Amino acid sequence: MNWESTDHNLKMYCKNYCKILSKVITSAKKMYYSNKLANSTNKPKTTQNIIKTITNNKKNPNNISLKEIDGKTTTHRQTVAE
Repeated sequence: MNWESTDHNLKMYCKNYCKILSKVITSAKKMYYSNKLANSTNKPKTTQNIIKTITNNKKNPNNISLKEIDGKTTTHRQTVAE
């Protein structure tokens, strides 16, 4: 389908379809996470994992392994920070 189509009925149909699809997806996610939490034995940890999943938060370790400074490779954190 081309969004620049001149058929008004087709545009309205697609717009309504997208709206309904978004609502169905949102409801399915709510049901999935509610069931996951309801069946959990460790609710705080499960809640934390659900929040991490939804917000897409992942731990980013601050590993500064190697840095080249003045032609020399160093792993010393203070030197790299300066």
